[in-house]
Amino acid sequence: MAGGSWWYKRAMRTLATVASLFLALGCGGGGEGGGTGGSGGTAWSGGPSGHVYVYAGPLYDIDARDGRILRRITLDRGASGLQATSMAVYFKKFNAAGMARVYSIGLGSDALTEVIAQSANLRTVGGGRVLGDRNSSVLVVYNPATNTAAEIPVPLGLQCEGRSASDTAYYLVCVRTTVAGTDVGLVAFDLGTMQFSPFVVVKSRVGAISFTSNATYTPAGILFGLYEGGASRGTRTAYRIDPGTMAVSAGVAVPGVSDDLDEQVAIGGKVYLTMYPANQVVPVDVATLAAGGPIAVAKPRHIVAGGAAGGGALFVVTNAGTDDALAKVDPASGAMALRTFPPLEASKIDSMAFSPP
Repeated sequence: MAGGSWWYKRAMRTLATVASLFLALGCGGGGEGGGTGGSGGTAWSGGPSGHVYVYAGPLYDIDARDGRILRRITLDRGASGLQATSMAVYFKKFNAAGMARVYSIGLGSDALTEVIAQSANLRTVGGGRVLGDRNSSVLVVYNPATNTAAEIPVPLGLQCEGRSASDTAYYLVCVRTTVAGTDVGLVAFDLGTMQFSPFVVVKSRVGAISFTSNATYTPAGILFGLYEGGASRGTRTAYRIDPGTMAVSAGVAVPGVSDDLDEQVAIGGKVYLTMYPANQVVPVDVATLAAGGPIAVAKPRHIVAGGAAGGGALFVVTNAGTDDALAKVDPASGAMALRTFPPLEASKIDSMAFSPP
């Protein structure tokens, strides 16, 4: 499977199928209300402090605690792959010459700063770095403290894409194709030594679509969500991988129908998986691989955690009609509040990220 062709297909499917709810937010500049009933008030209250960044036409900086729009930033071209630290939001965008570059916007200004003079698909933040990859063959590691970016080729014979990170390592889903077939598994990249671990096979003789599997670091271990099936319907199987030994557990089927664009995110020792065709988010306990009761969310697409350790909210892009909405979900009760954009301004959410205060 060629990495470029897979990304083209993913982009086309996202444009055609991503849809999610956003209650009327009001169409002014930064700081306006929006709420669940009109253009005033707030969308929700309580929960973790921080910023939820959403690209939905403009780039929105939303207060994670009460849903207020803190800033509405107009970009000349679309942004993708949003990732955020406590100081800035990062994303890929095309410049005026039609070249993809990585930019940042800090908390104190709406001005764009080019931080990587090449394209990169941003994946996560870990160890104080913004982490990504390019063409499934090169890792991109940006250090905001030194304003430097390193590029590291992935090990020979592998195609790899980043999925999550701890404070010390970046975890990548990789595939290896041989005459015997395709293997899918995990590689860890040490952020201190800048070295790769050996490739750990999770399953052999899989289809190329298994490259869309996910891997999420938690203190209880890495949850590897193996995807098998077709481009729009399939299954997920949960495996626990020990980050110290890289030992792989037996797999446990995750209930519900998934698709190849589904995502997963951790809060504490649980990982929450979107199951787009099943209209639900499924929690899985990493220590036991037992699935909890599903949370009903219409067509969940993107998902981030507000507060990675203990009790934080989930922010989910959802669709119950024709337009996208941002749902703030209590993972314990399943209670949900919504935030929307004006329909003529943003009918779909392309990317989002959470940052702590």
